[in-house]
Amino acid sequence: MKRLLFFGLGCLVFLGVTGLGWQYFYREGVPTQVSVGEQVYALEVATTDNERAVGLGERESLCSECAMLFLFERPGAYAFWMKGMRFPLDIAWLRDDRIVHIERRIPSDSTETYQSPIPANRVLEWNAGALDGVEVGDRVRFTP
Repeated sequence: MKRLLFFGLGCLVFLGVTGLGWQYFYREGVPTQVSVGEQVYALEVATTDNERAVGLGERESLCSECAMLFLFERPGAYAFWMKGMRFPLDIAWLRDDRIVHIERRIPSDSTETYQSPIPANRVLEWNAGALDGVEVGDRVRFTP
């Protein structure tokens, strides 16, 4: 009985240390919508390294009422590029629910890397033009 208890505790510690536990539990509370001003967007969410690497690449389009949310465990300087993109984007870096940096109308063939000068823990991608009228400092609202 003690062996089984120690084995179970060891598994929990391993999952917590490797971050696998974070990936599992974090996804349970992931938002499904974001509101920016009066507009509401359905969210596609990228939380794993693989999901974040692929992002919206190799897709033909993103619906006009959709956005992609990239979630990170802690604030940092997360860089994005347009590799594999087939349509232009607006990108906003957020610290929790406040926009800290915006890149607008990034062409799909851009070879630049885009990054916020302010650490962020969330990044949102929209179709180009979706952030017209939105400014750094604006708040966004996430809902489940």
